[in-house]
Amino acid sequence: AHVDFTTVAETALTLGYRLHGYVTQAHFLLDAGIEKLLAAELEHSQTDYLRQAAQAKTLLLPGEMGERFKCMLLGRGLTEPVLGFRGRDLRDRL
Repeated sequence: AHVDFTTVAETALTLGYRLHGYVTQAHFLLDAGIEKLLAAELEHSQTDYLRQAAQAKTLLLPGEMGERFKCMLLGRGLTEPVLGFRGRDLRDRL
């Protein structure tokens, strides 16, 4: 589904929420530690690791879902950086 993130952010701000982050799906997943999850899978089963690595490529690669899908964090009272939103910041693109 297409989401107008600019409108979502603007509406949330008028309701008293703060925009804490806006990133691509790839940056969100990488900052959240997807590579550590994959590495842990390799310790259990090489076959499962290869299957999951192929699935991760779909989620991460720019030509797939990595750049097409975005993640937004809205909230109140957050003071610490949130996993997934500590790296790249695309809020200026809204």
